[in-house]
Amino acid sequence: MITFMMSKCFLLGSDDKQADFLHWMLSQLETNIPILVANFGMSRQNIDLLENKFSDKIEVIPIDNAPYNLKEWYLKPFAILAAHDLGYSQVCWLDNDLEICSSIDNIFEHKEKGKLSLTLDVPYMNIYKLSANMWNSGVIVSYSATDILHKWASRSAKEIERGDQEALAHVIEKTNSSHCIYNLPVEYNWLRLMGPSDQKIIIRHWTGPTGKTYIRENLLWK
Repeated sequence: MITFMMSKCFLLGSDDKQADFLHWMLSQLETNIPILVANFGMSRQNIDLLENKFSDKIEVIPIDNAPYNLKEWYLKPFAILAAHDLGYSQVCWLDNDLEICSSIDNIFEHKEKGKLSLTLDVPYMNIYKLSANMWNSGVIVSYSATDILHKWASRSAKEIERGDQEALAHVIEKTNSSHCIYNLPVEYNWLRLMGPSDQKIIIRHWTGPTGKTYIRENLLWK
């Protein structure tokens, strides 16, 4: 039985289009912490392949709490809520375009109850000349963050913004919820557009189409 206040899990999600990236992510994750995979629309065939290959390390979970026909990354906050509903108090969401450079188990040290831990997306803010903060949602630690998660899910369900990250930024700005964000150290989500680093990188985030191409050409089948 899961002890709610002590339990941790990693959480990934995929539809059929991202299945190969998901397999790559799971092959990188060396951990004894439970790993959940949110089904964002995978076929039965792909689920079977996934469970056969990683049967000793994952549990595939349905997303039954989201509106019908909601797709792709708008489902992210619903997936995190689903993991909390299973009894995991600390949930670490990981996108599928992350290069894991060293063990990430200690990411759970960077959290505060009732908050989402994220890094600022400084390149995004600079490109679009934003005055408000934009948080990158590729790596998130949620520690019983029910209130902000529900607000984020509700906004994502409307599919108004470009994606889940923009929906979260809208919620934070419009509801004055910056107090619900914990600053995750940048080495846990070093973005592609930030260039080389003179510090140790734990997770390198290959964002955007250029990043996906780099993964396919240099990392996916290594």
